[in-house]
Amino acid sequence: MHRLPQPDIYASTDRCLAFARSLPPPASRPLTPVHFFWQGRAFGAKAALCLRSFLATQDARRFQAWLWLEDETAFNEAAHNPWLAPLLPHVVVQRYDWAEISRGTPLANRSWTRSLAPAARSDLARLVCLARHGGCYSDLDALFLRDLGPLLDLAAGADFCFQWAGEPRGTNAFCHYQAGGPVVTALMERAETTRSGHSRDLLSFASCPVEHLLLPVALFSPLWLQRDQRERCAAAPYRDFTGFFRPFGWFHRRPAKAVTLNTFFSGAFTYHWHGQWAAAEHADSYAGWLDQDCRARLTSLGPLTAYGASPPRA
Repeated sequence: MHRLPQPDIYASTDRCLAFARSLPPPASRPLTPVHFFWQGRAFGAKAALCLRSFLATQDARRFQAWLWLEDETAFNEAAHNPWLAPLLPHVVVQRYDWAEISRGTPLANRSWTRSLAPAARSDLARLVCLARHGGCYSDLDALFLRDLGPLLDLAAGADFCFQWAGEPRGTNAFCHYQAGGPVVTALMERAETTRSGHSRDLLSFASCPVEHLLLPVALFSPLWLQRDQRERCAAAPYRDFTGFFRPFGWFHRRPAKAVTLNTFFSGAFTYHWHGQWAAAEHADSYAGWLDQDCRARLTSLGPLTAYGASPPRA
């Protein structure tokens, strides 16, 4: 695993964001799929916020959202899901079938993969989807803040993941792999050896393929270093991940100026909110304000239910 030549951007979020803001405009590139994976039936407000932010920030000529639905009912009823239905004309929805998607990979026909817990299935899904189709993968507990073009130009064609906070390993919560390429193939072979697709088993500095590029955590999860008390970040409006969903009030002050995708951790490509699916949804919160910006940018999609509001009945 190798790094970019600027060591300071791995340890300082503010320096990393300043570096990211200085990246040149993107070059022309072929259409790149960005894969998302959803397991259950209840595709709701938080997952929809992720896809909305993607559509609001990406050039549709260069990036396309592919949503893989594992649950057969969720796939068959996608057009009736009030959160997902308005997005369907702009998202490629695929039925995720493990036997089919893993066919021809080092993980095909492996008995240990048949009874995995949901999180473990997600760990493998990103590998096999990218091995078959290439492109990028993103967890759905993320908010897209800007166009991904400069990021792929920065990587210069390399397969990449980003650092797990300040730990000696990476995470593929956002990653890029070439279809059938040597890096994703090596990762699947290691998953077969360790019976695990988790980043602690695949992406440690000691065992990860040397061709793999490690990007700074702040490009994708700009609060993580502060949350782990490794630094104080001037760009951070709150201390830990719960602040994203917390309603504004006495102990969580409302910003004096409107917060938008352009100003929230400016420079970062995504904001990862780390699996807080059970957090209550409030329109008067950072999540709600940023969703408002997404909806304002997506007027061509027609009326979209606001984050924190009850969706209409299907």
